[in-house]
Amino acid sequence: MVDADYFSTLRIATVKGRVFDSSDRENEPDVVVINQTMAEKLWPGADPVGRSLMAGDPLRPARVIGVVRDAKDVNLDDVPQPAMYYALSQHYVRRVSLIARTGGDPRLWAEPISSTLRAAGVLIYFAPLTYSELLDFSLVMERVIAGAVAVLSGLALLLAVLGLLGSISYSVSERKRELGLRVALGARSSELLGMILRQTLRTTGVGIGIGILLGIGATTVLRSQLYGIGFIEWIVLVAVGASMLCVSLLAASLSAVPWLRVDPMEAVRHV
Repeated sequence: MVDADYFSTLRIATVKGRVFDSSDRENEPDVVVINQTMAEKLWPGADPVGRSLMAGDPLRPARVIGVVRDAKDVNLDDVPQPAMYYALSQHYVRRVSLIARTGGDPRLWAEPISSTLRAAGVLIYFAPLTYSELLDFSLVMERVIAGAVAVLSGLALLLAVLGLLGSISYSVSERKRELGLRVALGARSSELLGMILRQTLRTTGVGIGIGILLGIGATTVLRSQLYGIGFIEWIVLVAVGASMLCVSLLAASLSAVPWLRVDPMEAVRHV
């Protein structure tokens, strides 16, 4: 049961026909507004405006005067369901909810609205709630899950960084004899460092490329399960890929520098 201003307040667009107005009075024939899902279900491919249906309790005929866009009532991930709106002016309801669109902070309007209703003689049990608070409440479970996923993802990233540091350091240290020999033969430190960085860049680049492809695949699978996930989360993928690349180059540099500065005679002794 809604009044004439319900759709404009919540900005639910009218697709066909009209919504309720002052002409829809109690003694007039019942009229209803339906959403797109119900229109497509009852009259697929046809114009439902002006058609009649049996609705209410007890059942009685009502005429469809308009079609509005589908709206989510409780959760953001709700699947559109058939919905029918009755004119509040034609039906008695003991308890109603007041929805107000405000300018600025909506919490500042709670007391003025409450005072206005009391002055009008309306018996109210007024528990003001903003739509932001309602949205936060409806997303509690999703945010708990997202927080847990974020923590686990952070731990996974930390383990990946530590593993990358360890593997690159070990790989470079295993080449100490080769590096020592090159130093003894007169190779410049800058040339050897450039060689190590290029090889590290190649290997890490291949791994990052594979990781991005797997990330795109995972995003495609999760899009239907999580709200607000884009087709490809380039910001996340590129940021993580770039971070891992920087970590790899830093690890390679720090691991290689001690062996590039070794005395040639000491280097020959290692060989």
